[in-house]
Amino acid sequence: MSCLFVARAACVSFVVVSTVTSLTSVASAAFVNPLVPSWRGEAATSYLYWESFTSALRGTNAPQTSTGVWSANLTNSLPGAVITGSGNMYGAGGAMAITVAGSGATDTMSAFVLNLSTAGSEIDYAGVTLALTLAGGAIETVAFDAYEIRFINTIPGFGNQINVAYTWDLGEYATTSITDWNLNFAGSVANLSLDAVSVDIQSVPTPGAIALVAVCGLLRRRAR
Repeated sequence: MSCLFVARAACVSFVVVSTVTSLTSVASAAFVNPLVPSWRGEAATSYLYWESFTSALRGTNAPQTSTGVWSANLTNSLPGAVITGSGNMYGAGGAMAITVAGSGATDTMSAFVLNLSTAGSEIDYAGVTLALTLAGGAIETVAFDAYEIRFINTIPGFGNQINVAYTWDLGEYATTSITDWNLNFAGSVANLSLDAVSVDIQSVPTPGAIALVAVCGLLRRRAR
């Protein structure tokens, strides 16, 4: 299948990888078509995966799968959210603001991949941010290179079920010590249902990491 990555500064139109209009797949949990980096599971990589949440407001949501050196917690900072019977985090009373905070290690980074599975209303696609805390305390915010809608399923009367993937080329941090990181994204309005989240981090530069975004011909814009 063909795909189209959308740069942060690009126009808002995009092509999706897959479109399904039946309601039957709504019951399936987690991801339908995530972006899986070729280096997942290799040495010097970390993988964090959430498919069930327990706290809807400023609590602890630990990943169900965690490999590598980083630990992380996912939180929502805005009121009105609830945890559904299926374990989704649902912004019933307003938009949600999600932070995934990574800690527990001092390491380098060369690539970062985020996958989100949502239903109902949609996230603010351009507002996804990654902030790195460097050894010494400086914080640098790094813009994503691209995002890709990899699956969309229209749910009559409820919006869309969506898988979206984000990529960061962090090659310039391959020799920089990073002590913490914060990933932030938010719902655009109420009724966002957060189904699953995954984070892949590579700590050593390889040709594959650079090719992850280079194939799309995109240059990263960095905000300080």
